[in-house]
Amino acid sequence: MILTGILLALVTGLLWNVSGIVNSICAKKDYDLYSYLLTNVVFTALFTGILSGGFIGVFRRDLLLFAGVSMLSGVINTSGALFLQKALQKGHHGIIFLISQSSPAIPFIAGMVLLGDRPSFLKVGGVALIFAGMVLAALPKLREGSRNPGGKKLGWLPPALLSFGCFGIAHTMLALPSLMALHEGTAKYRTFLFYCGSSVLMTAAAAVRRRAHEFAVNRALLLVGVVAAVLNVCSMSLFFKALDRLAAAHAVGLGSPLAISASLVGFTLYSWFYLREKREPAALAGLLCICAGAVAASF
Repeated sequence: MILTGILLALVTGLLWNVSGIVNSICAKKDYDLYSYLLTNVVFTALFTGILSGGFIGVFRRDLLLFAGVSMLSGVINTSGALFLQKALQKGHHGIIFLISQSSPAIPFIAGMVLLGDRPSFLKVGGVALIFAGMVLAALPKLREGSRNPGGKKLGWLPPALLSFGCFGIAHTMLALPSLMALHEGTAKYRTFLFYCGSSVLMTAAAAVRRRAHEFAVNRALLLVGVVAAVLNVCSMSLFFKALDRLAAAHAVGLGSPLAISASLVGFTLYSWFYLREKREPAALAGLLCICAGAVAASF
């Protein structure tokens, strides 16, 4: 039972890599990421809405706070993807991905400081390991940038940190509905509303860019976005199945850290063997710290 849960969580993490790899390819080839993100989030919202069994009652007055929080988390999360794209255009993709995807540190901290989670040695130590991993991952490029007059080689760092912050805040907000007194069955709309928020942001952004003649429609990326939406739904299904299996073995806390670790390892391998980026020993040590920290903090 627990082995099945672990394997499902790892497969989920590898599927989560799809969007990161598309971000990377768009940055390398100077494609317009907006075409991909627009269809990705819109079709994911459509598919999850259909699977949720309709939208009746979702926007009742007494559920407006739930809907608002869920949609705003989608807006912030997609903003993180746009910041990630800016960072990828300027720096080492493997290192930037490690920093941005260290975002679980923020929900762990918020849980202990704001949401009533009891601090423990493992939680605090896990968060410390994640931040140590981020520093280790960034260290080679920080040194390189400090030797560059004007620090121009550090242009990737601010958007990478903004991406980290957006992803972390979005996932913290996604946890808030669990603390609300909701009608039975309402929580199943959380993912649908999350992607509705993302869709509102991307539709508005595409409209603004189109008026400014900056929105370059890429049919291939539109199609990739639809395929990625299908994979989003599949990965969510696998993730929930993994949580069910792990919960039966009293190890439900391992689900998210295992999936995140698989995603980080998968993208690192993509960075090394496909992009042929330099394999920094410090970045590898950072990867191990982040994965270990995520697992430790989940207990």
